Amino acid sequence: MNGPAGPASVAALERRVAELEAGMEEHDELAFTLTHDLRAPLRAIAGYTQLITQEEGGKLSEEGQRWLEAVGAGASRMVRLVDGLARFSRLARADFACAPVDMYRLASEAADALERSGTAGRAAIDVAPLPPVMGDPDRLREVWDELLANAVKFSATVETPRVRVAIQKGESGPIFTIEDNGAGFDMKHAGRLFGMFQRLHHPADFDGTGVGLAIARRIVLRHGGSIRAEANPGAGARFSFEIPARSGGVAQERP
Repeated sequence: MNGPAGPASVAALERRVAELEAGMEEHDELAFTLTHDLRAPLRAIAGYTQLITQEEGGKLSEEGQRWLEAVGAGASRMVRLVDGLARFSRLARADFACAPVDMYRLASEAADALERSGTAGRAAIDVAPLPPVMGDPDRLREVWDELLANAVKFSATVETPRVRVAIQKGESGPIFTIEDNGAGFDMKHAGRLFGMFQRLHHPADFDGTGVGLAIARRIVLRHGGSIRAEANPGAGARFSFEIPARSGGVAQERP
């Protein structure tokens, strides 16, 4: 008779893992196909709506113009959602590099890009000295882009918005933190925070697609790391992610 850790149990576990991996592969394949098939018609709707507005908008009644604007806004939002889903699904297929990564440079460049584009608004972004890690520099730059953009967006409504990037020592590697003094959120909803298309605030208050944090999470997990968030409503939020020290390649498992 096999015990709890006997050959039969191991074989059953391996079968279950294989089933889960196959299911996730099918999910990512479906997402990739859907985004490919949806992108062109959605862009056409958005483009033709804009053209009609420019060329024929003056002939429409005020109500007709409002309807057309609603169609254009909806199509543009769907394009952003599909583009975000495409980015997310590609991460499951992508090979990740494993090289020394200057995290201070990546965080500083991401902060500079937000300031140059005007996205940072009035927010002061302070980046403390950060240690290097082993990983994929392009993918980790995406993590900084998404987390800093998120911090800037949700601190835009306070009088003196501040975003600070710092470092803590973790058990398996450095823990990078991004802290803001913005809107925050109720921790009872924290489990939804990193899900695709999940939003904790009303779209009228903060624009967005609910994709960026899911992308950041998938990249961190592909590096074998972890990511979490802490916050209080109206008292800002603190995002932390850890990239473990490693001597081998970047983890390739799907999250």
